[in-house]
Amino acid sequence: MSILIPVKKGLEEPIQAVGHKGLLFSHLEESMKLPFSLIISGKVFEEFLAENGLTTKFREREHNIKLKEEMISLFKDATHEIMSGQFPTHTIEDLRECFELASLDTYNPNQKKLEILAIRRSTDYVDEDDHIPSAKYTKNEFDEFLRAIKTCFASLYSPSSVSQRLKQNIDSFSCAIIVSRIPNMETCFESDFSYHQNTIRVNSYVGFLDPTKTVPRDSFILSSEFLKVVHSTILRQDIVSVFDVLTNSIKQQKFVFHGSSQSATEQLVLEIGRLTKKISSQMSVGASLKSEFLLDKNNQIIFLDALFKQATGEEKPNPIVSQPKIQKEEFFDAKPETTLDISIKDNFSNDETITFVDSLKSFLKANKHKSKFGPSIDIVLRALENEVNKDTLLQAVVVAREIIDCWD
Repeated sequence: MSILIPVKKGLEEPIQAVGHKGLLFSHLEESMKLPFSLIISGKVFEEFLAENGLTTKFREREHNIKLKEEMISLFKDATHEIMSGQFPTHTIEDLRECFELASLDTYNPNQKKLEILAIRRSTDYVDEDDHIPSAKYTKNEFDEFLRAIKTCFASLYSPSSVSQRLKQNIDSFSCAIIVSRIPNMETCFESDFSYHQNTIRVNSYVGFLDPTKTVPRDSFILSSEFLKVVHSTILRQDIVSVFDVLTNSIKQQKFVFHGSSQSATEQLVLEIGRLTKKISSQMSVGASLKSEFLLDKNNQIIFLDALFKQATGEEKPNPIVSQPKIQKEEFFDAKPETTLDISIKDNFSNDETITFVDSLKSFLKANKHKSKFGPSIDIVLRALENEVNKDTLLQAVVVAREIIDCWD
């Protein structure tokens, strides 16, 4: 039986084979434009663990975690063993077929170059982890494709993912992989919608995808009931993301905007809002939704990804969460009685903002060696130096939270 599942067949497969994100792609496949995508069955994850003697090893350690230090140790060990592990021989040919099908546009007989691929994990539990990158991008080399898949497997054992499973009391899990061909793009969009709010926030920027949120974004607030723009903030974009084929990674470079500085028309922004509302029909009551889209060279809007976060109710005790809060004074210059709080407020005064940003920058500079984001922190710091807005603050806070979650 093939391990490759066409997206349109995902609804016919068990959740362990395609995962929640795979099911979402299958639901949306008939109602909106998606990139060409294939789902690598969760069976590959299970066989990979078995091939390398890891089936129960990580699960037992995860269930016995009592301290944050044990969580960090698990992530380090899991990453090492997964990245050095080997796929079963019979799986390699199926994965090579997947790589070739996704990379080569069979409708274009003159195509000679391979396309950029996005590799995403799709778990059989509700995956709300927004600390990890939403996708791994790769091009040209089959070995890099395999490495990207293993990176997705390793991310399952990050402290934020392990903590989430402990909160949900998940005993065992499976992980499928979604492989998508990224088309040539003109504009990228992000949308943010919460069940209890009557607004949708849409951000837009030109260039390649920017997961580090370094590129300045135009921001639009939409009324979700009547889908009209009620507020907009237009920034002149002076940085653009590009995909560097030599390093197989996303990089930023200087950019000069010609003509209007607005990255997307109001009509496009409203269409992103409409598509976001359509995706939100899959949400449960009280949940929130973050989505990604792009506008390709043919002026088609293409759905890329979505992350649902369920309503927060009464949580069960967790050995990690229930530890005493670390005092902010250990990281920032703050009053001893103030517990760690790095949430973003909409009503910062000027003085509060300056103090908050300065403390945040100092913390990131002092502790960047503790973060999995590594060199990306330098990009975040440069963004904070250039302009302080909610997007740059949010990215800095995400990095700071990950450092704190992995604190040793």
